[in-house]
Amino acid sequence: MKESDLYLPLKQYLESQNYEVKGEVCDCDVVAIKADEPPVIVELKLVLNLDVLLQGVDRLSTSSLIYIGIPYECKSFKKRKKLSLKLLKMLGFGLILIDIKSNKVEVILDPSEYKPRQIKQQKEKLLGEFHSRVGDPNLGGIASKKGVLTSYRQKALKIALYLEKNESY
Repeated sequence: MKESDLYLPLKQYLESQNYEVKGEVCDCDVVAIKADEPPVIVELKLVLNLDVLLQGVDRLSTSSLIYIGIPYECKSFKKRKKLSLKLLKMLGFGLILIDIKSNKVEVILDPSEYKPRQIKQQKEKLLGEFHSRVGDPNLGGIASKKGVLTSYRQKALKIALYLEKNESY
């Protein structure tokens, strides 16, 4: 499969939505125009990866309606669907899945401005753990290779040391 295989089903879909569609316009894979609306730009890729995200970011200076178009069977998307959709929302991108076998096109996500909702409990937990730790006992970035010394563990070790010194166990 080639990226260009995704073009015709997408073009037919967008034309059915009353868009005028052209391919490879000013480095954009697909540009669709309808009346006085901002242009819709679709970047086509066979996999959802950093390259296509960077292309989308580059296109934001041209239009706010950026979609990423990938094959329906894209493994990189299916593997991490929830997190991928979250990232696309954060970037303000839409997502289109294209099935070239059936010529089916499905808009999974429309572009929109992302405003993350802060969760008060998570913030309080983070700040509580930060302030209750003594010193900076952990090297950032190695949590999976070595256990993290949490404030709870620091307190437990302090109690164990006290009990050992006072032979009260």
